[in-house]
Amino acid sequence: MKYIWLVAVFIGIAGIFLGFQRYQVDHTEAFGMYPCFLCSAVEPEVEVTVFSAVDCPSCDLAVQRVLRLCRLTGIQYGGTYYDGSQEAGENLQKLGLEKKTDFLVVVSYRGAVIGTSTSTDRVEEYLSDTAKEVAHL
Repeated sequence: MKYIWLVAVFIGIAGIFLGFQRYQVDHTEAFGMYPCFLCSAVEPEVEVTVFSAVDCPSCDLAVQRVLRLCRLTGIQYGGTYYDGSQEAGENLQKLGLEKKTDFLVVVSYRGAVIGTSTSTDRVEEYLSDTAKEVAHL
């Protein structure tokens, strides 16, 4: 009975922590069904690089969503490269890829490409699912 207050404090802290985690998930519905909050802690070598057309409103929105997801989960953001720049061509060549659409998201793990997506609508879900697969969560 002497240390019952310690158990109560521990349960209170655990409740606050779990409540915060639940609140965080509830307010990230725009990032897909189940965002991967722990992926970067489990596997920090996942990097996302975006290649986009210059005059593409849906591409700009998708780039912003990728940035928010990377900030939220801690996944490394390799940058956004726009069509026509020399840097974009060099990076595509370095990755061994060709850009045939207005928007291309490349997920690499330890420098090797593990997946690409051209969908601007479902980019968050794709990135979250890919990061979960890599992290084995």
